[in-house]
Amino acid sequence: MDFQTARRTTQVITLFLLCAIPIFDIFRFDVTNLELYLFRQLWSFAPKGDYVSGAGGDAVNFVFKAVLPAWFFLLSVPLWGLVLGRMACGWFCPMGAMLEAGDYFDRNIKVIGKGGWVNIIRGLFFILLLTACLITIGVFLSTYFIRPSDILRQVTTLKFTPFLLAVTFANAAVIFVAYTFMRRLFCSFVCLGAIFQILPAVASPLSFRVRFDRKRARLCTNCKGCEKVCFMGIRPRTMKKVDPKCVACGNCITACTQELGKKNKLFDYGFGKITHK
Repeated sequence: MDFQTARRTTQVITLFLLCAIPIFDIFRFDVTNLELYLFRQLWSFAPKGDYVSGAGGDAVNFVFKAVLPAWFFLLSVPLWGLVLGRMACGWFCPMGAMLEAGDYFDRNIKVIGKGGWVNIIRGLFFILLLTACLITIGVFLSTYFIRPSDILRQVTTLKFTPFLLAVTFANAAVIFVAYTFMRRLFCSFVCLGAIFQILPAVASPLSFRVRFDRKRARLCTNCKGCEKVCFMGIRPRTMKKVDPKCVACGNCITACTQELGKKNKLFDYGFGKITHK
């Protein structure tokens, strides 16, 4: 298995986990019933629940079993940047995977839109497929706020509540707006997970990164394949240090390998600065 196949596999697994987390009550907040599920433990914020925020209940238990684990997880994010750079963004981020899928649809629609009735029909098919994907993802993300059994019942009976429709539309709209208007600006300036990784990734001398072998740069054919495949808009050959926008997707490595061969490629993965023999 090459690393691009491995990357796609990790993205699919992460998307599956994103959808499975609320279904298995690992984490979700039921807005209707004011119930928080964390690691399959229920914390009720309803007036007669097990724990009422700010009044009564086992507040100490809630802090140690819910609040502190959540904070430890959030505080661990910068540590990912120190060691893995922005690899988590390029290999595991669900939003990044959906944006890349959007790029795939966009490329195909542009090719299909060159003319002809067959291409127009295929273009309409791709648009309908993209819409169906957005709605499906929106429904799955709604399980973070609405009881999954309630959503399943509404889907199977085709009787949707206004709240489910609103949440589904909002989820789909966020993804659509992020792709249509922000694209990778979302990954660099909006996503808090990315922002908390960027500074540690750049500051760390040992972080995981894509490295360009400048000592053998004379072998470069100036095909610009590395620039064409970079969806973050980076010119990989000009990187002297870690570029904060680089998500270590490895597309430049693949492009360079196709141009120069596996032995002569100028890009590769590694920890820290490249060393020359």
